[in-house]
Amino acid sequence: MTIIEKYQKAAPLFFDAHNPQKLQARRHALDHFNEMGLPTRHIDDWKYTDLSRFALDTFHPVQTLNKTVSLDNPESIHPLLIDPKSSKQWVFYNGQALKEFSPTLFLMDKFNASNSETRPSLAPKHNLPMSTMFFKNGLQALNQAFHHNGAYLVLPKKSVIHDPIYIVHVIDSETVPLMGHPQNSILVEENCHATLIEIVINRGKKAAFTNTVTNIKLAKNATLSHLFLQRSDSPSTQIAHIHVEAAEESCYRGTNITLGGSVNRTSFEIDLNGMHSECEFQSLELASQHTQMDVHLTVNHHQPHCESRTLTRGVIKDHAKASFTGKIVVHKNAHQTIASLENKNMLLSMNAEANTRPQLEIYNHDIQCSHGATVGHLDPDALFYLQSRGVPKDEAEQLLINSFIYPSLEGLPPDAQQYIEALINEQ
Repeated sequence: MTIIEKYQKAAPLFFDAHNPQKLQARRHALDHFNEMGLPTRHIDDWKYTDLSRFALDTFHPVQTLNKTVSLDNPESIHPLLIDPKSSKQWVFYNGQALKEFSPTLFLMDKFNASNSETRPSLAPKHNLPMSTMFFKNGLQALNQAFHHNGAYLVLPKKSVIHDPIYIVHVIDSETVPLMGHPQNSILVEENCHATLIEIVINRGKKAAFTNTVTNIKLAKNATLSHLFLQRSDSPSTQIAHIHVEAAEESCYRGTNITLGGSVNRTSFEIDLNGMHSECEFQSLELASQHTQMDVHLTVNHHQPHCESRTLTRGVIKDHAKASFTGKIVVHKNAHQTIASLENKNMLLSMNAEANTRPQLEIYNHDIQCSHGATVGHLDPDALFYLQSRGVPKDEAEQLLINSFIYPSLEGLPPDAQQYIEALINEQ
């Protein structure tokens, strides 16, 4: 069955009698995909992600499964979650929201609006607005054509949300190969401060494919701490694109962590559109066996007096490959820009491979920008020092690896940090 036939099978689930334009927009996106196709290595940005043998037609869209999701044992989902008891959480299992974990609304912990006597509620909207984004590749168009459910959250202005907000997408390909196309839209209104944790999980015996798009918009003086985690316990392909727009005096703090799977590619595009906006970004790739991981980052400085700081790390062992392409673009009017971009990689075997391409693209001279990259093995002197102090070799190696990894976890909520540490220890 071709991708067109699979779309036609899923199309009735998309139809909204009150808004037929949505279905038309999906068909328009599918036309774009048919024209653009899957990205190839001939495209520079996809140089290190090879999809030439990717058999897209072998995957079944999650929409073609039973529309009603009923888990015999909801507690089986608990190990996948950071906080199963959180009231600020939405869990989507094969495209359907799980009622056991996904409240229809939640209340803010604290609301600072002086003119309001009631606390505002925040609810996901399952009819996501169709994106007007320009499709930079066929996978973004495919997401627009097939996306099904997801979180569309508006974080209200002048609010402080202390506990993390969780959005979890689980693709369980236990019986058939599945593809899911999660799409999330987050609007952080003026003077709002919040923490968002997104998790995309592939599990099951069969192959799985996730193609995630997340759009985040920060209004004036908003702050968002955002963790994006992709993990897989199956032979999966995980693709994700996160687009962030930051307005005046806003701050985006992003952390990207990738664990497991066969092929993983995550792309962050961050636009600093307002004066005095800031971006802090860090990424951690843990690649083993024959895994292929690729992280792309573009930070666009459009206005003066903006700052961005980026530090990414990769730990690669066995026959795995990890790649990083990072670009800071300082546009003509972005005077007094301060930006740094650094990538560090640790190779744990002779067959491991790291590719790194930090780049600066600058169109004015009133700036302070730096970039750099390192690729190396465990420090033999440090290893010898620990062993000379009685630390066994295996423990000494793990101590050095941990000291390299854990700076990427600093600043995360404690529960999230413990959750990720446990996953790392399983690697």
